[in-house]
Amino acid sequence: MLVSIGCGKKVPEFSGKNAFQYLEKQCSFGPRNPGSKGYKDCLSYLLQQMQSTADTVWIQPFNYNDPYRGDNYNLQNIIARFNLNAEKQILLGAHWDTRPWSDQETELTNQNKPLLGANDGASGVAVLLEIAHILKEKPSETGVTIIFFDGEEAGLLGSAHFVKEPIMDLASVNGMINLDMVG
Repeated sequence: MLVSIGCGKKVPEFSGKNAFQYLEKQCSFGPRNPGSKGYKDCLSYLLQQMQSTADTVWIQPFNYNDPYRGDNYNLQNIIARFNLNAEKQILLGAHWDTRPWSDQETELTNQNKPLLGANDGASGVAVLLEIAHILKEKPSETGVTIIFFDGEEAGLLGSAHFVKEPIMDLASVNGMINLDMVG
């Protein structure tokens, strides 16, 4: 449960309008595939947003060597924590990267172009940005860790890296929800 409710406590309201503005902002950077300008701009934006709301924010860096194109990418999960010392802890995740190619595109000339990722990438992140805003305004008795996974479009790289080298005791986590394509 995100927010513990007791007598007299008002349930914070999720703003779809705010979430949509977060989605639009991410899309304004263009595709957010690793190495692109949109990726770098969005990374800065997400860090700024989380640093203004969370108790603690980390970047969890890792590398990826693309076997198809021969490129090497420096990737990073963004991890933000709220109420770190709470007994109950949950994880909320979404990926913030976008596909570097449109292999499902029917037009062959467009198959090598990156996707904008409004639904696949930005929508889940937008929901989590709004939840972060709510947690800042109305702190939860439950500890919440929000993770923006990177490299998910290249094969679930960020989530695998997080589990392989966790920044927290995963045994203390009571549950996880991962958001993808919620738009």
